[in-house]
Amino acid sequence: KDVLFLIIYFYSLYLIKNNKRFFIFFSIFGFCPIILSLIQFFINLDSLALAFPWRSSVFIGPISSIIIFSYFLEKIKFEKFKLRILSSFLLIIISGFFFVKSHYTKDLNSEFRKNLRLTDEIKRNSEVIERILIPTHLDYIRMNSGLPIFVDWKLHAFRYDQLIEWQQRIDLTNKFYGSENINEQLIKLREIQEIENISHVLIKRDNLKILCDDLINHEIFSLVNVKNCYKNNP
Repeated sequence: KDVLFLIIYFYSLYLIKNNKRFFIFFSIFGFCPIILSLIQFFINLDSLALAFPWRSSVFIGPISSIIIFSYFLEKIKFEKFKLRILSSFLLIIISGFFFVKSHYTKDLNSEFRKNLRLTDEIKRNSEVIERILIPTHLDYIRMNSGLPIFVDWKLHAFRYDQLIEWQQRIDLTNKFYGSENINEQLIKLREIQEIENISHVLIKRDNLKILCDDLINHEIFSLVNVKNCYKNNP
């Protein structure tokens, strides 16, 4: 994938070599993150990694593709009417491809609806939720609900001391959800509460070690009140 991206980028630069202004700008815009990414890859510099230079490919890739596509489109010696028919045909093909990919290959829309259903169930209790503990991989809950959480995998900082605290929170959370019995869960929960007060916990039904009132109606997860659930247990 990375090699394909570089081929597309370099070929687009070749096609615009006569447009000096855009060529210089696009070269700098592309080569800087590529060089920084290579440096980070070989010397493994964490500070540079946190700048995420490779994310510029989100912009470079589409621009390069448009340059190449426009170049070949100009080479087509069609009348305007035939060109419109070709454009409409390509639009239908592309739309059909992404429709099949989203609904049948990966079914991203169905997965997104499932995520929203869980988030909506949680948001119904937003007035009583002071801070919620969630499994670290469920980052869509914070983004879709706006509720304060203890930590998730994407809720990281950039300063070294904050990164250390973030990693500690991640480790504590993973150990809490990986506990084999209620005593281990209570120990980890107390350590979490020493860092920040947690009012509610989102946990899989089969991972809930004690009988608690479930505040949501979901087939996989339960939302429980810490005070009513865990603090009443030794």
